[in-house]
Amino acid sequence: MMFSLLVVVAICCFQLSLCTNSPCPCGWSKIEGNCYKFFVSQDKWDNARSTCLGQGGDLALPTRQTNALISKFARNGGSRQTWVGIFRRYEKRFINVEGRDQVYTNWNSGEPNNSGGNENCVVMYTNTARWNDASCSSNHDFVCEIKLW
Repeated sequence: MMFSLLVVVAICCFQLSLCTNSPCPCGWSKIEGNCYKFFVSQDKWDNARSTCLGQGGDLALPTRQTNALISKFARNGGSRQTWVGIFRRYEKRFINVEGRDQVYTNWNSGEPNNSGGNENCVVMYTNTARWNDASCSSNHDFVCEIKLW
């Protein structure tokens, strides 16, 4: 009994030391200078973003340098499609969660197409790292990001 308790305490202390030695919160992964956390919880874009904000971050924002990494991170978590921090504003322009025009893009062929007239959020296909505009009310996994700069 005492030995089992000591093992549990040792494991907890080891886990705590791993978290305190990282610039990222516990449960987050440091990739290319930022912290990322994958959520396997199918949710709408707004709810996914609220979850990220509640964790001290925001939906992951793909750049030329991080697009493939975000895709691989989500794919390794078992996701086929994941929300990213880009959405359509005023029907034509896509902006990112930082409030700026999204300059870097990696659209899938034929996208964005605004099928049905209500595809205003962006989902990433994790097998190709390509993007698709999708209905914000559809449910997908998501990746949150905390910038360390």
